[in-house]
Amino acid sequence: MGHALVGINSKHHSKVSKVIINLSAPKSPGYTMFESSTTAIYTREALFEHLMILLAGRIAEEIFYDVSVTTGAINDFGEAFKLAEKMIIYYGMGRQLIYPSSSDKFKEMIDKEVLNLIHDAYQMSKLILINHKDLIKECAILLEKEKVIPAEKIYELMDK
Repeated sequence: MGHALVGINSKHHSKVSKVIINLSAPKSPGYTMFESSTTAIYTREALFEHLMILLAGRIAEEIFYDVSVTTGAINDFGEAFKLAEKMIIYYGMGRQLIYPSSSDKFKEMIDKEVLNLIHDAYQMSKLILINHKDLIKECAILLEKEKVIPAEKIYELMDK
């Protein structure tokens, strides 16, 4: 539900279509489906929101279970790191423009920018999820019962 709630609160990312839980699939027991993108060119805002969404699953675990988190976010973390690195190195979307070089100074600058980007996305995502904690609980109960929640139902619950 963390991915879905951050996705729903994102203005520049593809829209959430539904959330699915399938506990008999051990590698991906739950996932959020998004509408297909119609473009191959993305803004910094859309990519940043994607980072926020990738981090949201682990953040939701932290909010509800504190230090008792799972290994479920490993793929999301890997994707987030790769995306942040691309944003800095290839797309020039950091706080400062960095031209990749093999020198240690440039590697350090890139590492710092990547970590700043991930940290900022983490903080923004966490703020959204803390503000929607009750909704996450309500949706999780419904998801466990129904196995699929369309985005419209989540919007309906948000309006309450």
